[in-house]
Amino acid sequence: MDKLFEENIDIYGRIVRLIISISLIIAVHSAIIPVWFAFIATYPFFTALVSWEPIYAVGKWIGETVFGIKFHFNEVAKEI
Repeated sequence: MDKLFEENIDIYGRIVRLIISISLIIAVHSAIIPVWFAFIATYPFFTALVSWEPIYAVGKWIGETVFGIKFHFNEVAKEI
C-alpha cells in the first residue's frame, strides 16, 4: 500500500501540467473560454504540485496486484 502513494510524475510531466493549468486559468481570466475550465485546470495543477497522479497510481496498483504486470513510470524518466 505504501507504493500506492509514491511519486509517479517526473519533472517534465510536472512542467507540462503546470503550463496547461496556468494557461487555462489565464484564458478563463481573459474571458476566452468558459469559467468551468478553471475547475478543470485545478486537477493538473494540484497533481503537479504533489507530483502524484491518482489515476496512474490506481492503474499501477490494479495492474500489479490483479494482473501481475510491472510498470516502470519513473525508471524511464530518471534515465533520460
